Amino acid sequence: MLAPVRGLGVTGPVEAVDLERTGYELFLQHCRAWAGTVNWRQADAVDWLRQQPATFGALVDDLSMPLNGDVIKPAITWDVLPELIRNRLAPGGAGIFNLLTPPGGAWNPALARITRLFKSAHLIDLEEYENRILIAGDELPGAREFGVQLRLALRRVRSRHATRIQLRNLK
Repeated sequence: MLAPVRGLGVTGPVEAVDLERTGYELFLQHCRAWAGTVNWRQADAVDWLRQQPATFGALVDDLSMPLNGDVIKPAITWDVLPELIRNRLAPGGAGIFNLLTPPGGAWNPALARITRLFKSAHLIDLEEYENRILIAGDELPGAREFGVQLRLALRRVRSRHATRIQLRNLK
């Protein structure tokens, strides 16, 4: 998730929170050279976020958990984090949600629960993956402009996804 963010020109420090250190160690091994400042804490994301002021330009939900040999999003992705993220954004900030198929498999109601909190929202479908990336905020560029910016950023970081994403405006 960090590569496209950096590719878009975001250079400031990134705060990262996870219950498990393993992912952070892999991140350091593979991404340290280009990632910029990443301040990592081993903590529960909800507890940590509740303690933060509403000063974030962007917040990313990239939580996942293993279940029966698969990876799923925890329930808090759908019912706790969206409002908490919304309440911790500075004016003009955006929430970025890396989503997997919601419980029950129905995307529209699950996406509606998140997008109702924001004035605008764009959904990125990844051609080769189940993941969908939801970008939501109060001051997002239009879908066409956002898509152009995103594809340019992905090209700058040499991502093969620059030509393999579909972007649609949800709100």
